[in-house]
Amino acid sequence: MKSNKSFFAAAAGLLLASAAQAQVAVTADFGTTGFGAHLVAPLAPTVNGRVGLNGGNFTVSGSEGAVDYDIDARLRSVDFLIDWYVRDNSSFHLSAGLVYDGSKFDAKGKPNNGGSYTVNGVNYRSADVGTLDGSLVYRTAAPYIGIGWGNAVKAAPGWNFTSDLGAFFRAKGEARLVSTGCTASTVVCQALARDVALEQASFASQISDVPRIYPVLRVALSYRF
Repeated sequence: MKSNKSFFAAAAGLLLASAAQAQVAVTADFGTTGFGAHLVAPLAPTVNGRVGLNGGNFTVSGSEGAVDYDIDARLRSVDFLIDWYVRDNSSFHLSAGLVYDGSKFDAKGKPNNGGSYTVNGVNYRSADVGTLDGSLVYRTAAPYIGIGWGNAVKAAPGWNFTSDLGAFFRAKGEARLVSTGCTASTVVCQALARDVALEQASFASQISDVPRIYPVLRVALSYRF
């Protein structure tokens, strides 16, 4: 992690140093990484650097094993990107860089129509279980590659449009599953705790099978100073 922070600090320093000596642009983005903003500065005649923040929240429903969940997704990322334009004054560019992915997914278990949970193959009344909560957290740097259109720093002064199409490659997330507020007898609560621990292993295994290639599709409104 220390090396990642060193890279980010060096990249940010290079970009800010370039920005202090050249015309720069800012962008307001929207896409699969949520809402975001980037600072763009030229590093060479056909190379730009970008640093940005992205975030967004949404809720979906899903299931893992025999348990249904409401999933609150909190997308959080910081990216450091280099854009290489295939020729001077071209809008098309190839992009590469690193994304620090701090996204988190919180899953709240929902009882089935019979008012129970099936945990590790065992049925428990929802009134006994209390709450069943899962989470998946990413806290790692991920490489990014992509293509894009538009050159925010070489466009006419004022407002312009740019876009990105690419992907970053997540490391394995940290998955957890816990139950809180068991109201049954001590024996039942102890059995539930054991089954939740075993269910967590299954939960983590199924989560790890989710493709970790995260697609990035963004459109941006840019402003060149």
